[in-house]
This record gives sequence, C-alpha cells and structure tokens, in this order.
Amino acid sequence: MAPVKPAGKGNLSLEGLEELVTNMGTQLEIEIGLSCVVPSGVGQTNAHKQYYKQFDETDDFDTPVAIDYRESLMDTMWEARGSAYKVIEERWKTFEEDGEMVSKPGHRRIRDRELETLRDIYELAAFIATETFGVEVDTELVLDIQDQGVRKFDVQEHGEAEVKA
Repeated sequence: MAPVKPAGKGNLSLEGLEELVTNMGTQLEIEIGLSCVVPSGVGQTNAHKQYYKQFDETDDFDTPVAIDYRESLMDTMWEARGSAYKVIEERWKTFEEDGEMVSKPGHRRIRDRELETLRDIYELAAFIATETFGVEVDTELVLDIQDQGVRKFDVQEHGEAEVKA
C-alpha cells in the first residue's frame, strides 16, 4: 500500500511508483508488490478532486479509499498514543486547561466525517486482507463509543451504511 498526496507532486510520484517498486525489489532481491494506492490528506479543492479522480481512474493500481484531511484526528492520535479508533471510541480531545494544553479522554464531540474516516480505514484493511492476501474478514466495523453506545458500519455497502445499535 502506498500513500499518495492529491497534488501535482503526488501525481508525479504515482507515475514513478511502479518503477520504484520494481527497482526496490531488484536491489533488495525480494518480491515486492503494490496492493493499492491511498490518496491521503484529500481536501475539497478543485485541484484535490481532479488529482483524486486521476488516482481513482488509473488502471495501474487499485484505489479502494481516499483518506480525507483530518488534522485534528491525526494530532490527537499522537497525544492519545493510540489509533484513530482509540481517539474516537474513548473520545480523546486536546484542549486548554488551567493555561496548559492537555489531552484527555471523554471530551471529544464525535463528528460524522470522523466516523467515515474510521470506516474508510477499516475498508482499506479489509481490501488489503482480501485482495492481497486472500484472507476473509468481517466486513462489519463495530465501534463502542464512550457514553454514546455502539455504532456499526458494513464496509461492503458504500454510502450511508451506518446502523446505530
């Protein structure tokens, strides 16, 4: 899996990716394959949309998902010393308290766009497991969010596939 940026430089890196993978395999004398590319840091600009469309429409690599720009979520992962799933399920938030910046669980307001990002990450993992390694996985993502209950998503269904339990 190779992350790519939805920008001119990212598009150029996509064009050289196959050559890079081949050369790395030759130099290291190992077989290297590329399961897919994942545009990350995708925003809503016209340029980002244009580059994402190029990634999505290429026949050279699969593009199962794109990860939107999620600066707050990514920063809080570092502070929580855990995954995006930990940040959301435990509702971690970084904020100012008594003149200092602190990160604590139980304070984050969970946004639909962040739930969609977790769904995309799970869909990516399922794609790699099934398409690259031939391993069957449970397509249902179950999140147990502190003080908010269980949220379920089926990654085989695209669009609004959320089921609240």
